[in-house]
Amino acid sequence: MPVTVQALIDGSDANTATIAQSYVLAVVARYAESIGPRHLLAASGGSVSVPTGLPIELKSRVWYNPELKSVNFIVPGVIAVIMMIVGQSWTALSIVKEKERGTIEQILVSPIRPTEMMLGKIVPYVILAFVDLMIIVTAGYFIFEVPSRAASSSSPSCRSST
Repeated sequence: MPVTVQALIDGSDANTATIAQSYVLAVVARYAESIGPRHLLAASGGSVSVPTGLPIELKSRVWYNPELKSVNFIVPGVIAVIMMIVGQSWTALSIVKEKERGTIEQILVSPIRPTEMMLGKIVPYVILAFVDLMIIVTAGYFIFEVPSRAASSSSPSCRSST
């Protein structure tokens, strides 16, 4: 009867997980060959019938990404990159563009406060970022079939405590 060995592999990076799984299989196969039937016969004095299969059975389990689909982790990463570009970079670039054109001085001497000017520059890009977020999340869910683990109303953290 073979001995069962379990290998737990983090599947959050599918490429690394596949390589790690291959290494584990190779190590177990090499070890199983080294303690194969010849060694068992020699240890038992030749009096025990030895099974023909390998003495070690490997059962690998991949956590966090059992299917080893990279898209489940790439699409959320792209969402974060797009949100940074839209939310931060474009807002900063619009203010810098005003400075380069020399129109920021005209805005600053106008009757609006600096906070109002900053809000006027930030709010359109925040709205654009939310629209982009909805488009990207919808595309990720329907086109790339990335599973959504959003909290539902039945989860304990979302229930109202009455």
